[in-house]
Amino acid sequence: MDSRSTPIAILLLLSACGTTPPAATNAPSQNLATSEVAPPNPPDAAREEAPPLIATSRQDHIRSEKKLSKRYISFAPNELSLDEANRKKLHGYAQELKNRPKTVVVIKAFSYGAGSRAYTLAALENQLRAVSGALQESGIQKTRIRQVLMGQRFQKKFCPTQECSNGYQIVEIDWKD
Repeated sequence: MDSRSTPIAILLLLSACGTTPPAATNAPSQNLATSEVAPPNPPDAAREEAPPLIATSRQDHIRSEKKLSKRYISFAPNELSLDEANRKKLHGYAQELKNRPKTVVVIKAFSYGAGSRAYTLAALENQLRAVSGALQESGIQKTRIRQVLMGQRFQKKFCPTQECSNGYQIVEIDWKD
């Protein structure tokens, strides 16, 4: 064998190794098209339907996000600073986080499809800075805060709060232990 045919031979051998041999059956051969095979019955726990990972309607999405709504900081359109209610909410989060010194705070900024993409991203970045600054003023170290600029999250019809359907932008607070 010359040196040029060696790589071709290796390639053929490797491609043959990638196929799986047909499974040997010990059962008598049957015509599978005419025989009816009953599917195995799963255990009762497996039969229960899991909740859908993706919301199928606006109401489903609102219900799934309702319990998380207190973790949202909403900004009015063209508003870049925090109002007093949101500052109090962030101060409450900071007090809770002071009791857990190993916890990292993740703040994510979302928009629900209003205006130019470049302007929206710049506004979201400023809103992230405002939320991060308020957490730092409340005593959370800068090294414990992660900022994530998400951009557009969902269409307006799927936003979790009434504010975002009116053009508000959302900053979500989350933490990892």
